[in-house]
Amino acid sequence: MAKKEDKKAKTKGSASSKKVDKKAKSKSDEKSKSKKSDKELTPLEKARIARQNGKGKKPAKKKNALPIFKAPEDFKPHFVSIMLKTERDGLLSSSIKATRYQGRYDPDADDKKKFDLATYDPKTVNGILSRFAMTTFVTNVAKRLPANTVYQILLRVNRKSADGSLSVLFKGMEMATKSAKTGKVKFVAMEKSDAVYRKFRKASRILPAAFKDVQTPPKRVRGANKAKDDGDDE
Repeated sequence: MAKKEDKKAKTKGSASSKKVDKKAKSKSDEKSKSKKSDKELTPLEKARIARQNGKGKKPAKKKNALPIFKAPEDFKPHFVSIMLKTERDGLLSSSIKATRYQGRYDPDADDKKKFDLATYDPKTVNGILSRFAMTTFVTNVAKRLPANTVYQILLRVNRKSADGSLSVLFKGMEMATKSAKTGKVKFVAMEKSDAVYRKFRKASRILPAAFKDVQTPPKRVRGANKAKDDGDDE
């Protein structure tokens, strides 16, 4: 009788050990499957799962937003062509010409549709120059702009409909180039990938402040030029 009970106990023990082995095997299989599935996940999926588990990277703090500048009540969107020059040291000179265009931009537009900002709005002109000077300045002389070079930049000054704030779009840039054959100087469009182009383009983020008090062009009086000519003849 005792032998039978020992036999049963052995059989029971072997059965339970088999069950334990099966459980251990299934757990190891699950681990290997999970490892395998982790490898198959894309980096984005892994990051999402990590965030859900509270282990993901903390989101980067937002940079300090630039202040917004409201457009004047009488503001109208317009194009402005800026001509700048560098000195021998590669820094911008005080020489600047800013031309405002009425309607669409056309370099060959009639003089009636072009206005020299310096003649009626010098404050805006100074603001434009100061902001371009900020983004193009570097202390390392070797990394400065080419010396004695003239640049022409086209800007579009807008007012955002959402909040009425000013925005400035960098529409293009040209560099005065002298022809080796003819000796004539002409403006050649610059590539957006050009390092000099990128330096000037950076100013578009801070240029709205330059136009916060922009003045509308003076109204032209009909016959004003004629009356002036008549007076000169006297």
